[in-house]
Amino acid sequence: MHPAQNKLKGGAGGEMVKEVTVIGEVKSSLFIHYLKKFLEVLKLRMVVVGEEIPVKDKIYQYLVINKYEQCYPQKLTSECCLLNMDYIQGSILHHSGIIVTYGFGSKNTITLSSMEEGNSLVYCIQRFIELEQGTILAPQEIPVILNIPEKEELYAVMVSVTLALISGLKEDAIRKSFASLS
Repeated sequence: MHPAQNKLKGGAGGEMVKEVTVIGEVKSSLFIHYLKKFLEVLKLRMVVVGEEIPVKDKIYQYLVINKYEQCYPQKLTSECCLLNMDYIQGSILHHSGIIVTYGFGSKNTITLSSMEEGNSLVYCIQRFIELEQGTILAPQEIPVILNIPEKEELYAVMVSVTLALISGLKEDAIRKSFASLS
C-alpha cells in the first residue's frame, strides 16, 4: 500500500475519511468554499484542508493545486494530485504520484465540454486515468445541472466530480446529487 493511502478515522460506524489538501491561495478562497459544498452534496467522506505552502516531507492523500504561482522546491508526494493548468505560469512542480490536470484547455485530462445558459454543463474526462489501486477511469462525459455564477465554482465542480469518480461514485449518483442543488 502506498503511504499516501492511509485513511483518517471518523464518522459513524468507523467509516474512513480521506483528506483533500488544497495548496496555495487558501485565505478566503471561494474555490475551497465550493469544493467543500460539492463534496458534502456528493456525500463523500472527505475533509478539505488548506495550506498556503506545502509541508516538507508530508505525504498527502489527495492534493489539489488550484492556483500555482510560485515554485515549490521540495518534492510533493500524494496518492493523486489534481493540478489546475489554467493558472500555471511557467512554474515547476516536483511530484511523486498520479497527476490529473484540469481546466478549460483542450489538452487537460479533466475539462468542461459545454455549458448552457448558466444552468448546465458537461464534465468531461478526455483520456484514461489509471489510479494506483488498479482502477481505471475511462473517458466519459457527465451532464451536471447547476446554476454556476463563479469561475471558481466551475473548477470546484471539476475537482469534486473527479474525486467522486475516484471514490467509486457512479455517474447517475453524481448527476442526482448536483440536481438536488437546483
